[in-house]
Amino acid sequence: MRPPGQEQMRAKSALRIFAGALVLLAGAAHAASTPWDKPAADLAARIAEILGPGPVAFSLRNFSAISNDRLPVIRQTLEDDLKANGITFTSSEGANTVAVTLSENPAGGLWVAEIGEGNDTRVVMVTAGSAPTPDDPTRQKIKLHREVIARESDLQWKDVPAGTNSPSQILAASMAGDSLVVLTTERVAVFSKTAQGWAEKAEAELSALRAGSRDPRGAVIPSADGAAFTAFAPGVACSGASTSATIVAPQTWTIQCHRSDDPWPLFQSGQDGWTRAFYNPGRDYFTGVVSPSLGAEWPPFYDAGLFPGRPAGAAVLMVATDGKVELAENGRLQPVAGTRDWGSDFAVIASMCGAPAHVIVSSSGDGAGDSLRAFAVPALEAVPVSEPLLLNGAPMAMATAPDGKSAWMIVRKAKQGRGWDYEVDRVSEACD
Repeated sequence: MRPPGQEQMRAKSALRIFAGALVLLAGAAHAASTPWDKPAADLAARIAEILGPGPVAFSLRNFSAISNDRLPVIRQTLEDDLKANGITFTSSEGANTVAVTLSENPAGGLWVAEIGEGNDTRVVMVTAGSAPTPDDPTRQKIKLHREVIARESDLQWKDVPAGTNSPSQILAASMAGDSLVVLTTERVAVFSKTAQGWAEKAEAELSALRAGSRDPRGAVIPSADGAAFTAFAPGVACSGASTSATIVAPQTWTIQCHRSDDPWPLFQSGQDGWTRAFYNPGRDYFTGVVSPSLGAEWPPFYDAGLFPGRPAGAAVLMVATDGKVELAENGRLQPVAGTRDWGSDFAVIASMCGAPAHVIVSSSGDGAGDSLRAFAVPALEAVPVSEPLLLNGAPMAMATAPDGKSAWMIVRKAKQGRGWDYEVDRVSEACD
């Protein structure tokens, strides 16, 4: 006969052995080397150098070629390394923040930590291996697509023979409903689609109103329902409105223009509101005075766009007249790396390809041929996410389309002999 309690003792011993085996297995699993160990340790150490020990609100985003099913392992590795440096985690409001973004540049992986401490934001970066090869199935590729909306030969101006040049340089264009609105240095006109091209239906002259300008810019902003638009050229503001088409009467447009030094709309900052900036018609750039204020003193700039999906919400991307690209965020202007070859025109579009938004930007070359490329801006570095889209001319203006998912572009092409031809294009992206 076994002594009383012997079975219970054996059972407890077996449980202790089993538990010890689990601990050993867990330790072995944690000790297993992964490609993320070094960048995670390096980034955690650099974060700790800035913050020291204490609680933080931690977040992780992936704009890289790393597949999302690997993120739990990366997150756990980062959290373990941060804890080893005395950093704990909290969801309390007002705590310091650490927002880590997994991204990449042409040289390889790039992990970026945006560290928020009060009103101050600092950024640290570490490399994370070599760049994925083009055949890597985990890499999400983006391809830019260019659609020609109207060539100069398609625009049938009322007072210009068919197939010849437009009256002057095209500054901007956009669709308003089914109509194409084209702004030139001399007029703003509305066109309707026909079997032969685009026929001019209404126009207003600007030449007697506009200010002199060597390299003028312009803007066309349609209303949400496409039944109206506003347009801006140096020293001029215009408004257009349409009547609804009926069985007995076609749609008609009326356009009115007047001298104006009012600020131009830059981007829609709310459902009904716009952020505006004052344009210097004599110098062909925006002065840096923005309304409403974005909490930072802006330099003179060529272009600006709202960039959503940032850790603190939306930020504003801006190209200054000295060529620097900066991000206005949390009341501060900070330079964006990786933008040395950017041109002065860009458009921010909503993306379905791994990031909330991408920037479509022209290259800085000014030759007969140019190119476009898409960039992500996960932190304070622009990361190319598409191959260049070659153009047969030079992009002269870009603007985000009303749908937010594409961009309007004016391309200038040298024609045989002398002079220029202009083209109105729409640019969008596809997840390849």
